[in-house]
Amino acid sequence: MRHAGRAQRRGEALGDACRIEDGIMPETRAAAAILLAMLVVALPPAARAQPRREVASAAPVGHHERASALRRALEHDALRLLGTRYRRAGASPRSGFDCSGLVKYVFAEAAAIDLPHSTRDLSREGRWVSRRHLRVGDLVFFHTRRARYSHVGIYLGRGRFIHAPRPGSPVQISSLRDAYWSAHYSGARRILGGRRTPDDAAVAVADASRRAARGSIGR
Repeated sequence: MRHAGRAQRRGEALGDACRIEDGIMPETRAAAAILLAMLVVALPPAARAQPRREVASAAPVGHHERASALRRALEHDALRLLGTRYRRAGASPRSGFDCSGLVKYVFAEAAAIDLPHSTRDLSREGRWVSRRHLRVGDLVFFHTRRARYSHVGIYLGRGRFIHAPRPGSPVQISSLRDAYWSAHYSGARRILGGRRTPDDAAVAVADASRRAARGSIGR
């Protein structure tokens, strides 16, 4: 009987424990969860912050990306001036443009680059670039008069350039493949990212040789 009484008391104790686990313990776990959430909220932001993922677009803009953006801006601003009237010594949409005035205006507006208002002086800016390596924004030069660099335009890609040709002809797009412009092509200069290179000396020597050859033929 004594053993039976002990077993009964153990059974009652186990029953009480089960009731505690079923009833009181869930409430205790809920309270603990709420307390934990309050502690997390109380932590400083730096402690709660998750590691940031690196975003490729947040990387600094490199030289090539900036030059590409400037070329697009040059093309955009130049195309907006299509149809503007020609005016000798002109350098604004209101007054009109001559060839070097158009170049000066577009580079100032699109790239904040101050260039001279003279085709001859423009031919000394930047660096020489071959015809097959032309990029948007390069300056293309022509000998439409006696001077080797007497006309200039802005290259637009795919063999096209924009320029202010002559009195009576507004700002327009022409092709380097056109027979006239191809025959009068003098060379090109790169202003965006352009610095003088040994190629300039080679071009100067070639020009001097051509002039000498023309002089000997004329004698």
